[in-house]
Amino acid sequence: MADYLSLDLGSTKPISVPTEVVEVEIDPTVMVDDFSKALSSEIVRLNPRRAEQVGLTEDELINYDRYLLKQRVATVSNSCKDWRLLKNLYIPDWIQFSLSNIGRVLDPERGLEFVPVCNFKLDFTIDDALEVSHKLHYFVDDIRLSLDAMPRSIDGNYDVMSDAIINGYLRSTHKNEHPVFTYVAAFMGFKLKKDNALAALYRTQYDDLQYIATALLHHNIYSA
Repeated sequence: MADYLSLDLGSTKPISVPTEVVEVEIDPTVMVDDFSKALSSEIVRLNPRRAEQVGLTEDELINYDRYLLKQRVATVSNSCKDWRLLKNLYIPDWIQFSLSNIGRVLDPERGLEFVPVCNFKLDFTIDDALEVSHKLHYFVDDIRLSLDAMPRSIDGNYDVMSDAIINGYLRSTHKNEHPVFTYVAAFMGFKLKKDNALAALYRTQYDDLQYIATALLHHNIYSA
């Protein structure tokens, strides 16, 4: 044993390899669309007369929240064309918090870089977004909204970006520092584009998606 432990053929030093880019895809159909629908219903419940006057529809809110996701991903990839106008938008607070955790994250120890992507199609312009935002501002006293809240940094949160939904459960490459980051990843419907190749890295498992969806949506819609 001692002979083998002393064996050195000159190739024992580690050599760095290129960073593996892990694309984490956002899927709004998992939870974001349900949030938009529930928020639309809550607006009507809280202020039915104004809701009828303003005419903010459920489909408008769904497309609006999807647009915000796309613009955040575009900002991270330096391809956002409407950045100067995004500061004029009212953004639901939970959406804004989620967006602020989406971005590029480098894990040098594992040689991984997590980046957000979204491939869903959306026929919705900045003019459409400004119109919906204008309607939303009538309800600033009823629901939680923030103005000029689109994140400016392209950096994301490591605990969020290293999570993904795998086989119906939210999993992570490590133990998250706070449960809320797990909720954000589940809310965004994070999925791995290279599911089979990279799923083995995600060894820490949290609640199943259905449980998180029920608890999270109820809290964000009905909690003051």
